[in-house]
Amino acid sequence: IVLTCSGEIFYKDMLLKNGIEVVQIDLKPRFHNISNIWKAYTFIKQTKPDVIHCWLYLGNLFGLLFALLTKNKLIWSHHQAHVSYQNNTLKTYITILLCKYFSHRSDITHVFVSRLSFVEHRRIGFNTTNYKIIPNGVDTDIFKPNPATGTYHNLSDHIKFRQKEFVVGCVS
Repeated sequence: IVLTCSGEIFYKDMLLKNGIEVVQIDLKPRFHNISNIWKAYTFIKQTKPDVIHCWLYLGNLFGLLFALLTKNKLIWSHHQAHVSYQNNTLKTYITILLCKYFSHRSDITHVFVSRLSFVEHRRIGFNTTNYKIIPNGVDTDIFKPNPATGTYHNLSDHIKFRQKEFVVGCVS
């Protein structure tokens, strides 16, 4: 299930064609969206996910709220490396500072998509004790169709997942 906290999503048709439910709830910060926040909370409470995985700073704040209310595990993804005031709007920078403040909660796992993103977030005061750096992207020389056999490399063959391994996938 994909819950998007904005209006339309680019991959909605593709997700639906592949049997993935898409729930769209507009959570942009406007007063009249309080009912939409309730809808998102109710949706998460009913679907009972194992993990709430968020990205973008506003999504991280909403994810924190929902995780606190539902007692879910929480992952914040950090995709941005330019976290200074000069590189953001005032509203985004204030949101980054709020995330920095709440990042010190021990129940949040932080995922950075690059070493630079990790370094920059640490530089401005984000908690970096409970984190993983998972580089954004794949080696396309390894993971590509094999014209000789008409097959694809199986990612799980390279990673060696255990049978009961808990895996979180995120496409963003």
